[in-house]
Amino acid sequence: MPKCQFDLEVCSGTFVDAPGVVDGNLISGRTWHDHGHYLKHWIDLLIAEREQMGAQQEAVTA
Repeated sequence: MPKCQFDLEVCSGTFVDAPGVVDGNLISGRTWHDHGHYLKHWIDLLIAEREQMGAQQEAVTA
C-alpha cells in the first residue's frame, strides 16, 4: 500500500507499487487482495527449488 511507502524507505527498503514483486527468493504483494498475482511467482519458485533438489539427488545417487 502506498501508505507503507514511508516505513519501507525509512528502513532502506524500496517501495514498488505492484501486485507482485519478486526479489531473489523474496516474493511479496501489497495486500491480501494481491494473493492471486504473487502466488504464481511463489509456486514457480517452489517448483524450481524442487527440480534443483531432484537434480542434486540424482547426482548423489549416480
